[in-house]
Amino acid sequence: MKQEFENSPENYLQNIADDLSSISGTCNEIKETQLNCATTDDLNNLSTSVTSAVTEKVDE
Repeated sequence: MKQEFENSPENYLQNIADDLSSISGTCNEIKETQLNCATTDDLNNLSTSVTSAVTEKVDE
């Protein structure tokens, strides 16, 4: 009777592959979040644009 151990080389490698897959997925989520985040400069530029547009409309 062949007994499989949880720490067999196949299981060990599969665990590593599963962990790497999970880490890869987490890295992709972080990248997407970073790409979708507005920076402080973006917000400052938006603020300036809105202020200018409102000032222009008020002056009219």
